[in-house]
Amino acid sequence: MLKFLVKLLLFFFLILTLFSWASSVFTKGDINSFKGRELNESNNIELAFFGSSRALCTYDPRVFENGLGKRAYNYGFGSQRLFTSLPMMESHLSNDVKLGVVDIFSASIQELPFEEDVNNFQYNTLDNTENSLQKLLTFVQIYGFENIFEIFPLVRNHALWDELLLKPEYVLKENIDYYKGFRSELSFNQTRWNRSSDGNKRNLHPRIQENRKLTDGEKEIIDRIIKLFEEKQIPLLFVSAPMHKDYITNRNYTYQNLIKQYLNQKGIPFIDYNSLWDELGLGTHDFRDIGHLNSSGALKVSLHLNNYINEHYQLIRGKSLNNTYKNRYSLLSSSQNESILKKELINDYILNKVGVESVEIYKDQYERLEVLFVGKRINRVKVNITFKITKESEIRNLPVEVQNRVKNGRYSYSTTLGRPFYFENNQFKVLLLNFPFSEIEELKISIGNKRLVKVIEEKHIFLD
Repeated sequence: MLKFLVKLLLFFFLILTLFSWASSVFTKGDINSFKGRELNESNNIELAFFGSSRALCTYDPRVFENGLGKRAYNYGFGSQRLFTSLPMMESHLSNDVKLGVVDIFSASIQELPFEEDVNNFQYNTLDNTENSLQKLLTFVQIYGFENIFEIFPLVRNHALWDELLLKPEYVLKENIDYYKGFRSELSFNQTRWNRSSDGNKRNLHPRIQENRKLTDGEKEIIDRIIKLFEEKQIPLLFVSAPMHKDYITNRNYTYQNLIKQYLNQKGIPFIDYNSLWDELGLGTHDFRDIGHLNSSGALKVSLHLNNYINEHYQLIRGKSLNNTYKNRYSLLSSSQNESILKKELINDYILNKVGVESVEIYKDQYERLEVLFVGKRINRVKVNITFKITKESEIRNLPVEVQNRVKNGRYSYSTTLGRPFYFENNQFKVLLLNFPFSEIEELKISIGNKRLVKVIEEKHIFLD
């Protein structure tokens, strides 16, 4: 009998392993599965961020790796409820984690049952959480015991097997600023902003709803997170990413105050970035939409949080991290030339009319080229970049976005850059390009506003 039970357990273990492996093939080929693959390969994380899309597009690990010397990862997923975050927290709060940062607001502490659309979003978090009893119990509580086998994307997406099996490899879009789980739009998009703000009533003077209180269920979710961090002996900091101040509803405003009061009672630190709008210097152009920051706003909040952590937590700065040359803020902070190419500019027109004083080029860990244009006061910048592709083999199977720029072995692209970022008493603008090339020839970069001037000309560059 004992042998039979052992064989049965072994059989179920093998089935579970097989289904888990196969499920990774049958997830949708989108940015969530792209992040999931990276997330599961991320080790020795020392600073961990959790939360919904508001966390996802606010806390940029580059800033903390540069400022604190700690390996950071943003575990946020769209519409992630903190109830769903718990098994992910449990699996990623290792002994290496020195601080956990949890983004909290009214929707994130929502109790069960969730609406159907919210239920669907929870798959992104659970699909990228290691198998555990806590994950299984969470799944059953959300979706019901009768749907237990849908915990495997292999089963849940059975109608899409043909499509998913042949799906192309996901490639990050160039308007997406991505790094170790953080994701936002690189610059302000007026069309997207209009679509977001139209139909939403402005509320310039939000008021407390006196009759609203935290429910026992909402308190329980907060308490479970606090208890988990206490058991792991990891410091915990709650934060709340800012919404646009003109669109904070009375309900959201009330919840921010209720959460603050409850965490105060518990003795847990909490930073509500909605109350620091003026201190951060936030404006409409720092937002992707009324509820989410773009990369400019994320930089402002992340810099403030970096300084707060540095002042309030005894985190011994780590040794120089590997691949800091693939982090734009480490490059901009360093006096060492760790990039592929860095050039100080001397052209009077570029210096005085355009405002760009230097150009720096590096390739990130996602096969993308970043060109940084740095100066004290940068004006409107038009850019043209051309080069010859050295290896014919690299011309095949290019992403469509890149294919459209290649003709007869030459790459050519022109654009106008968005508003500048502010960092360490300088401004900079970013040109972000998908760049699956290991070496190129005859690189030429021209910039200007009314007219273009060649500022970079290199015969041969190795990019790996």
